[in-house]
Amino acid sequence: MEKTYCLAVDIGASSGRVMLGSLEGGVIVTEELHRFKNGAQMKNGHLCWDVEMMLREIKIGMKKCAERGIAPKSIGIDCFGVDFVLIDEEGNVLGDAVAYRDNRSVGYRESAPLTPAEIFMKNGSLGSWFSSVYQLMYLREHTDLLDKAAHFMHLPDYLNYRLCGVVANELTVAQTSMVIDPERCAFDGELLEKMNLPTRMFGKLSRPASVVGRLTEEVRAETGIDCVVVQPCEHDTVSAMAAVPRREGEECLFISSGTWSMLGTFVERPLISERAIEAGYSNMYLTPTCNGLLRGITGLWMVQSIKKELGDAYTFDKLCELAENSDYKDIIDVDDKVFVAPESMIGAVEQYLADHGLPEAKGIGDVMNCVYRSLATKYAENVIKLERLTGKNYDRIYIVGGGSRDTYLNRLTAEFTGKQVFAGPTEATAIGNIAAQLTACGIFADLGEAKRAIPAPRRAN
Repeated sequence: MEKTYCLAVDIGASSGRVMLGSLEGGVIVTEELHRFKNGAQMKNGHLCWDVEMMLREIKIGMKKCAERGIAPKSIGIDCFGVDFVLIDEEGNVLGDAVAYRDNRSVGYRESAPLTPAEIFMKNGSLGSWFSSVYQLMYLREHTDLLDKAAHFMHLPDYLNYRLCGVVANELTVAQTSMVIDPERCAFDGELLEKMNLPTRMFGKLSRPASVVGRLTEEVRAETGIDCVVVQPCEHDTVSAMAAVPRREGEECLFISSGTWSMLGTFVERPLISERAIEAGYSNMYLTPTCNGLLRGITGLWMVQSIKKELGDAYTFDKLCELAENSDYKDIIDVDDKVFVAPESMIGAVEQYLADHGLPEAKGIGDVMNCVYRSLATKYAENVIKLERLTGKNYDRIYIVGGGSRDTYLNRLTAEFTGKQVFAGPTEATAIGNIAAQLTACGIFADLGEAKRAIPAPRRAN
């Protein structure tokens, strides 16, 4: 039987990859074809993404696949949520693709016509100060772009559009806008109107594992690839959720560990209550009978920023080693806004310690140990909140994503939470992406069946 190949494009805040995926012995395997750096840069006074660069790099990965003589059945893109592109009727981009760490939406959550709690009680989404809806409020107040826009598309939707020429919005990434009705799988027109936002630029929503269209003739000629474009779980967090290697019906916790740490559990139906709001947990759709109940924590963003600030003189493994050799014990609040986008992350940590009367960090090892122990402390605090919210006690945590390689943080997580910790798959987001593509290609009946092909994790403690 001919092997089915898929291309998974996984774009994070600091890097992107084009991954080749297939089934071997009933298990999804991946191979990195191409990796590229990503990062928001100042443009016109705001932190912005270079979307054209992303598209160029995706095509390079596609060309590398063609050069190998491999003909994939499909390609699918997942990405961080929230950020978007507006286009006019002719398909021209309006304005810049501003990044969520930009401060343009600060204050709009507090001044919006509906409070976060009111929105949550409608759709189960708590969001954040940088959610799409608040960025749109900024544009409405300071520009005329919403008057000109024909289509609103989150970044993976827009990149799909550039590959196949079809305008299509996908449900899981659309959730990060805070203006959808997940039950109806649609943007919520009534909610948009209450937020004083135009409804005409919000199209129909598709569920994960939907085929968008075929690559345009131009893209086929440029890359040497001819395949369909599939919408996986386009929000990278949800793709990672799809690859959590839990047993069927198993009650467990998970941490999708990357630039952000997304900590949560699985529930059959969205949990919408005032208690969920107080605990800071949101619902994320995965399948009609499976939702994630989770919250975001500032994750390896701080570690990545420190590594970059040091001129990449240290590998991640070396930074871990320095942390393990440090005796520094004090804790900072990794979710404090001072760590969102400081000019110097090391300086921000040192200033936080000074401002809160905590002992000085003497050297990079102390800084790193402070960050790692603070992350594990934040995990433990939120595990307690989640168990109180669901009324359940969980005995294991699955850590998936790039951060699952961080053995020191895994050990700290086990120590601080008192749970069994299992690590992997490391390429969870790409694997979840591929699982959805294989479902769209008819290899699996649905994402539930595709779960059987997720690689097994390893015990971390």
